[in-house]
Amino acid sequence: MDDNLKVPRAGEGESETQLLRLGRAVSRANGHFSVMIDQDFTIEWASETSYLIFGWSTLVGRNMTELIHPDDFELAARSIEFHVDHASDYDSKFNPAWRPDSTSIRIATAEGDYIRADVQLCNFLADPEISGLLGLGRFGRDLSDLATAIDLLGQSAPLVSILPVLASLIDCSVDGTRTQIVYWDDDVASVHAAAASEDLPDAPSDLLQLARETGQAQQRLDLLSSSDAQATDKFGAVIVVPVQLPGSQTIGACIVLWSEPAMGLISGPQRLVHQAVRLTALAVADHRAKAALRWDIAHDGLTGLLNRKGLSETFESQEDPAAMLYIDLDDFKPVNDEFGHEVGDLMLVEISRRISEAVRDIDFVARLGGDEFAVLCPKITDLSEAKVVAERLIQSVAQLAKIGNARVSIGASVGLALSDRDTDLASVLRSADAALYQAKAQGKRRVAAFDQPGSQVI
Repeated sequence: MDDNLKVPRAGEGESETQLLRLGRAVSRANGHFSVMIDQDFTIEWASETSYLIFGWSTLVGRNMTELIHPDDFELAARSIEFHVDHASDYDSKFNPAWRPDSTSIRIATAEGDYIRADVQLCNFLADPEISGLLGLGRFGRDLSDLATAIDLLGQSAPLVSILPVLASLIDCSVDGTRTQIVYWDDDVASVHAAAASEDLPDAPSDLLQLARETGQAQQRLDLLSSSDAQATDKFGAVIVVPVQLPGSQTIGACIVLWSEPAMGLISGPQRLVHQAVRLTALAVADHRAKAALRWDIAHDGLTGLLNRKGLSETFESQEDPAAMLYIDLDDFKPVNDEFGHEVGDLMLVEISRRISEAVRDIDFVARLGGDEFAVLCPKITDLSEAKVVAERLIQSVAQLAKIGNARVSIGASVGLALSDRDTDLASVLRSADAALYQAKAQGKRRVAAFDQPGSQVI
């Protein structure tokens, strides 16, 4: 028996023949197949698509135990034995509307490898006209990437480790489709694909922009007729799916699906794609939350400058000699006393801006607490070069500032010290602080440099 045969009925016309042909075509396109086995696991009938999918010239008369992967045999055997043992119970105990769960097993092909299939067993053993188990199957989906992605999320793994796994999950879920996941850090795009994926065209920037702006999926289904030679070599369609972060309207990433046939994106199973979208949203949100936490730990909450911890991490990452500027504002306390702490805080923000603009682009500015600041100047080995930066900074701080209705003028004193690879942060800050003390003692608004064993005013 094969699926070319049908039972004749009165009045049967050409439309029914076309319908059967369409059914077979859809079964082949979607990887559907069916087999009938007896209680001894022997195949009594197999659909045409079973031969097409697995490549065997004959299946009828073979035992299913020969075709099931050894590692999956126990699972398949338990499922079949359950149906055999409960054949007589179906009519009396089971809900007629009940549909059996799928069992995921690997089935051998004629070429010697295995294809994963999701198989449902329908029990007709008690039906005297059939007396068999009907197995309804389709190409299975490898869910190992789904489990891996969930494990990586649970371990708070880096985003760059999670996104390629999710891309691979989508590649396995939609036949003929290859996936890119694009996310943005400070509007800088980063593109990730499955580790085993071949080179893909550049993600279409116009569709990415529209997806981010509208929150709606964007598609282009005519790539084969497009003038874009890179895209038309292999792929017929591209769809960009925006990924909305949990609890917000923010589009944190986009999933770009390249399909070989244009219909692949429409007719393929979508459940795993939706799961990948949700997991991508969680992964990007977790990445952003951890990045924000890392930033908060290393930065001053008022000014946004590095704090003492952030300065320490930055100092330890330097391999070249550097100069340290230790800054203390002159006469800042009267500002708080006269105008209040709100104006004082705004003044600190303004001073932070001025210091940042006065130093070099490669320098690092930190607020150590209160009205004390520090500047790490990499690649400076001469105190005279550090003095130039310090004097420019003092002049900028000394400019009159207007904070609301208050007009405020303060100054800054700076202590300098040099460091090398053998110097730790605490030591160089102590040296710069000692020089700062001398600058204050000499009349403020000036620079002093630490010169072992003492310090001298420059």
